[in-house]
Amino acid sequence: MHIPFEDKIVHMGLFGGLVFFFGLAYYKIPFAFTKTKLVFMVLCAIAYGVIMEFVQKYCTHHSRSFSYDDMLADALGAITGYFLIRYIIIKFNTRLLK
Repeated sequence: MHIPFEDKIVHMGLFGGLVFFFGLAYYKIPFAFTKTKLVFMVLCAIAYGVIMEFVQKYCTHHSRSFSYDDMLADALGAITGYFLIRYIIIKFNTRLLK
């Protein structure tokens, strides 16, 4: 079975999960969670995705592929994770599973 853009969906899921779960863990620390820190997590995740693409290009002897589309999918996933954690926090407005 072939799923169109399967690789890009995986990239989005991984980076969305990265931001979501780090944000969720950080949210559970009382008085430590801020919107600025969450944005910083997103920027770090995007930077990580870009760096890993260049590592694949220059350090893997062509066994892995370099792709701007993967960078875009990583960034979109990280941004999606940001909006998902913000939605969960606003919707439930609790300390989430104390």
